Amino acid sequence: MVANGLVHISGLLPILQDKTKLNDKSFEEQTVAVLHNLSGILKAAGTDPSRLVSCRVYIVDIEQWGAFNKL
Repeated sequence: MVANGLVHISGLLPILQDKTKLNDKSFEEQTVAVLHNLSGILKAAGTDPSRLVSCRVYIVDIEQWGAFNKL
């Protein structure tokens, strides 16, 4: 959703463009898919990740934060 020049994105899941669900894949594969989807949505809205103001991420296992930050 775009409102007043701001892009609002919510609820991204590890699902490929062809609708393949990656819930049985590794944390890293799922994260890459979600970040790729985020980037694609931002590009379609005429912007890119370098212009992000805020990004809220929910990770079930706190031990995965290091892997997430690397990606």
